[in-house]
Amino acid sequence: MKLDYAKFLAGQNRFVEALQKLHEMVAANALNFAAWRTGAEIALGRAEFLEFARDWTGEAVRYAAEDLIVVAQRAEALMLGGDTAGAMEIWERIWNAGRKPQFLAALILCQAVESPTTHAPDDAMEQAASRAFIAWYQRLIAMRVQTVIGRINEQTDKLSRALPTAATMIEKALAESGLQAGANREINLTKTL
Repeated sequence: MKLDYAKFLAGQNRFVEALQKLHEMVAANALNFAAWRTGAEIALGRAEFLEFARDWTGEAVRYAAEDLIVVAQRAEALMLGGDTAGAMEIWERIWNAGRKPQFLAALILCQAVESPTTHAPDDAMEQAASRAFIAWYQRLIAMRVQTVIGRINEQTDKLSRALPTAATMIEKALAESGLQAGANREINLTKTL
């Protein structure tokens, strides 16, 4: 009931109250994975709560380190907070545990920013991973993570070796925006694969 009430509060745009209720729940039972997940979901949904999301997910992984969703939320909080190096290590573990396109896309995104891209999907997964990459990229734009967006825009050549479809879309959007690949500005990427 308390979890449902917290979700109701969030649905009413009463995010602070919802997070307070969830905090009460995890204070009473730190192994309440559903409460940890819900709190992270709420905090990750709004740019003004990103710092809280980092703190919340940092605490959540102390108690729910075996929960793949909680760990993925931690990686997402770090990535959206601009800590792509910290997120990259976690995305690597998550990708190895459950080979899903969105995990690989997040890993490649972090690698494109931080280091040489060492991962790439097979041909069968490239389209799905590129779609997932574009979804992450759009999420970064929505959260106004300028440094990461700019770095990706600068690294489209590196990205093209791992996810050519995603790189082509970003380069095309940059060109349509009157920017060149490598520009340190965000773009509005609304087209889908």
